[in-house]
Amino acid sequence: MAVPAWSRRGGKGQLPTNETAAAIGLVVLLAALGLGWLVSERVAQPLRRITADLEQVGRFNLSGEPAPISFVKEITVVNDGVDRMIGRPGG
Repeated sequence: MAVPAWSRRGGKGQLPTNETAAAIGLVVLLAALGLGWLVSERVAQPLRRITADLEQVGRFNLSGEPAPISFVKEITVVNDGVDRMIGRPGG
């Protein structure tokens, strides 16, 4: 039975040590967390603006600028509805 090259001690193509695997896992985890944070901020920014706009509507203050455009279709639809309700251009 042949032994794979990576399983031989001291040979090239050796599997990473536990410490190396843990370091790689930590780097991947931190990268995933950073990417998740960036995506969540891009989604949350228009929602925060829409929330602030609706609070202003509740105070009968209908001025302001349109909320930023979102790459999430549903958020854009809500934003357009709020803009039309307030009477903003482009809404």
